[in-house]
Amino acid sequence: MGRRQLSIGVLSLFLSIPVFGAQEERWEVGARFNVVTAGGEPANDIMSAGLFGRYRLNDRWLLGFGVDQSEYDFERPWATLGLRQDTSVEVIDASTSATALSVWAEREYARPGKRLRWFWSGGLGFTSPDVDDVSGPIEGGGIFNITTDPGSEVIVSGTGGLRLPFAKRWLFDFQVRVDHHLADWEVTDTVSGLTTTLDDYTGLGGSLALSFRF
Repeated sequence: MGRRQLSIGVLSLFLSIPVFGAQEERWEVGARFNVVTAGGEPANDIMSAGLFGRYRLNDRWLLGFGVDQSEYDFERPWATLGLRQDTSVEVIDASTSATALSVWAEREYARPGKRLRWFWSGGLGFTSPDVDDVSGPIEGGGIFNITTDPGSEVIVSGTGGLRLPFAKRWLFDFQVRVDHHLADWEVTDTVSGLTTTLDDYTGLGGSLALSFRF
């Protein structure tokens, strides 16, 4: 399935969700902290923080949107080209930053008389990472100078978690998440001319969030 077809499918899901009439406290805004691990290619731990909003369509469904900023290392970019860094110096990684915009549909479950709720969600994110160039010595002599063009990524996300309302209008969320990145990174060593690509990868992790409803 292509990126365009996937986006159309998710949008169709959003539009098919029934909407309630006017009601109080339909909006929620908050901040969140996310940690996922991508298995080392291109990254190990990807940590991000951001702001989000949710709009309650009815007593079961919400629409969410958010923006998150991440900082992480592209692990051993030279190794993706089959090069071996000189072990007499510290391992060289490439610093990476990215801003992701996301939208999702969320299904919430509540039991009468119980404060704790659970939920799941599915959605899409869009980001264009920025990766620093790196250079260093090669084992046996010579140097590498690596540039990375990660292009744009589409992120297909799924979450599941628990939500605890407290102090009337405040909510605390804990969720586990799966983020599958549709990616096409191009890595090039400008010295040797070697080039390679890194394709799709998956991150597994969790999020903590605090929000206010009004």
